Amino acid sequence: MPFRKMNLFVYIIMALAVFGIFYQLLFDTAQLFKYILMTVGFAAILFGIFYFFMKRRGLSGFSKQYRKAVKQSKRKYGNTSHNQRMYKATVRQQRNKSHQPGKPKATRSAAHLRVIDGKKDKKKNRASF
Repeated sequence: MPFRKMNLFVYIIMALAVFGIFYQLLFDTAQLFKYILMTVGFAAILFGIFYFFMKRRGLSGFSKQYRKAVKQSKRKYGNTSHNQRMYKATVRQQRNKSHQPGKPKATRSAAHLRVIDGKKDKKKNRASF
C-alpha cells in the first residue's frame, strides 16, 4: 500500500507542475521563457565547471595514454585501419594464388604443434578407485 500512495503523490506533483507551466505560458509567457533560459544557462555553467575540473584531474589519464598509443600506431602503420589493410592483403594473395599455374604446394605441419602420445593401452582399473 505505501507504494501506491507514493505513486499517487508523484502524479499529483506532476499534474501541479504541468498546470503551473500552462498557467504561466498563458498569462506570463515572457517570465516563463526567462526562467527556462536561466535554468538552461545555469545547467550549462555547472556542466562547464564540472567538465573543467574533471579534465584537470587524473581521470583523463587513460584517454591521454590512449591518444598517445593511437598517435604512435598512426606513425607506424599510417592512417588506414588495420582491418582494411589485412583485407586488401588477403585479396591480393588470393589473386596471386589463382593466377599462378602449376602444381599445388605441399602443406607443412606447424613446427610449434606436437602430438603427445598418451598411455592408450593401459585401461583404468575401476576397482582401485
